[in-house]
Amino acid sequence: MKKARNTKSFKTLLILFLLVFPILVVGCNGDKHKTDSGPTGGSVEGVSITFKNESSNSANNQVYVFMTNNVTPIDPSVGVSVWCDLSSVGSGMEASFTWSPSFSIQATTGSEQTATLSAISGKSYSVVEGSSGITLTETGVSSLPTSIEISNGTTMSGVSIQLLDEGKVALSSVINASQKTVFIPQAKLFWGLGQNMQEGDLISNEMLSTGIFFEQDLAEVSTAAVTLSGNPNDGFQFNVTN
Repeated sequence: MKKARNTKSFKTLLILFLLVFPILVVGCNGDKHKTDSGPTGGSVEGVSITFKNESSNSANNQVYVFMTNNVTPIDPSVGVSVWCDLSSVGSGMEASFTWSPSFSIQATTGSEQTATLSAISGKSYSVVEGSSGITLTETGVSSLPTSIEISNGTTMSGVSIQLLDEGKVALSSVINASQKTVFIPQAKLFWGLGQNMQEGDLISNEMLSTGIFFEQDLAEVSTAAVTLSGNPNDGFQFNVTN
């Protein structure tokens, strides 16, 4: 029998707390259907996750999933995006999606966006400026074997750097000329409740360390089922079974 673990309660106060902060919503593009089957099969390239909504959850209590930047001390310049938007998964429904350990990066300015580039922990990269615009290029080894470092090698200020997983933005940072940003992604997801969240908004990485999010460890996991139960009066609980 599979053992459930990592159970936390999310009281109504959580919803009120989250509403104070604007958050970026990025769709999961998962397969939604009625909850009459188990989790999807595992993948050698990532973790196959099934979310089941078994709560009496109203439209005011929607589910969003985040990643975190494991840099110590926390870098306040790195924002956390909603990586997976499960707001349309109502009571009695489920959705499936995949978290991958393979990441990519991209850079954007007010008028330009680079192609995405595969990003490997332990490597460094730079945004460079040429006759055809800005591009990303690998430059060598990063200062830590777990970090992905991106420098702004252009003369431009306000270059936005995004870390993507499965093509969706997870972390974002804005750097000026000669500055760099450091991403250290983890094999973890953070689940929270909120409402009326709009694509393009961010929360701070510090917020994920407040203890109000449900933390899911993906290390050495190929499949997982996450269930939301409870109600607004008694509180909500996330449970995970690997």
